[in-house]
Amino acid sequence: MVSTRGRRFSAPLVRCRRLAADSPRAEGLFTDVARPFAIAPIAGELACGPGGVEWTVDRLSRDGAWRILIAAERDAVGDEFLRALTSGLDARGMHAHVEMVSSSTATSSDIDRIVRAVRDGDRDTIVAAGGETAIAIARVAAVHLGKGDDVVQKLRVVALAVVPDFSTCGQSDEWFWSASGSLQRVPVRVPDLLAIVPAPGGSAARSLLGGVNCLARAVELIMDPAVGAFAFHGATNAIRATLLHLLPTTGGIPARHAEPLFLGSLHLALAAARTAPTPLDLFANSLGARLGEHPGAIRALFLEGQFENARTGAPELIAALEWPGPDAPGATHISLSERVHQILVRVPRLDSLRGSRRVAIETAFEETAAICRSERIGGYERFREIANKAL
Repeated sequence: MVSTRGRRFSAPLVRCRRLAADSPRAEGLFTDVARPFAIAPIAGELACGPGGVEWTVDRLSRDGAWRILIAAERDAVGDEFLRALTSGLDARGMHAHVEMVSSSTATSSDIDRIVRAVRDGDRDTIVAAGGETAIAIARVAAVHLGKGDDVVQKLRVVALAVVPDFSTCGQSDEWFWSASGSLQRVPVRVPDLLAIVPAPGGSAARSLLGGVNCLARAVELIMDPAVGAFAFHGATNAIRATLLHLLPTTGGIPARHAEPLFLGSLHLALAAARTAPTPLDLFANSLGARLGEHPGAIRALFLEGQFENARTGAPELIAALEWPGPDAPGATHISLSERVHQILVRVPRLDSLRGSRRVAIETAFEETAAICRSERIGGYERFREIANKAL
């Protein structure tokens, strides 16, 4: 163990702190080694862990939110989750109305229903309970409600995000398919509060690195410079509680080691991710330039595909981008065209792009693959490197 300012920390955290200090964006991440996750509240606040529901209810109560609409995403939240939320609100005299929303697609009918429910009930707060779809619907609805509507000028948007659905938390705008089938760009309001809670059922089976990745991704997104930093409430205790809740056993790693591993490597991931593009970012920029399409539209196509965490690069995308070229020693000799085909079958809407589609797609993949081979892309590469060494 290493002693610092009268506090005892395991060596991995201190090593990670030294490494993070080398990052050009690391300044401000470690404001005090005795409080290793002290981030100034700028755009909002974040709670993490099984107590996220209680924390959210308490904050809403203190902020005077009395008429609340809950946009609950089907399949992402369970009955127990909703009961805990609604009973907590009822106990404090806050009036909550629940609207269930689609789990897979943000449709205009869902948005219209939320807008109507807020207006009809004179609601002052939308709580998006669930994953990325619920959050997107609530935030788009808030934008519509904020246009010339005096009743909801002070409308709050609160996100109760369920692990691991965080791919839209913190982006400044969203691309989504409207009911008419056209791709529309809608400015999305950043949540005023964000609480991260373990998913109901099945979460305990997640691996240590999987659970850490979910949380790291969430914090990375809300730390986006375009959004601003969030205060991390109850940092150390919340992380410990979340890890222990997600992971009853940590594969032989004591909790006292898992926690500093998470804290330290998360800081490295944040420091690197805020300066480096992801493989998907590179590909979208390259293909967009060739076809005259907005990169955000191309990223949205991948999010529509059945990829997990497509924005950071799904395994299939990474495999394609790591194509070593036909002359590489020990190469499997799979052609770039075959690699691209593996992706296209999962992202069929790419075929709807105008121009010399296939040639442009292959060229963009080849260009991106070359960059990925020569550079380490994204904060997760550094994160995995540190985590794997510690594990």
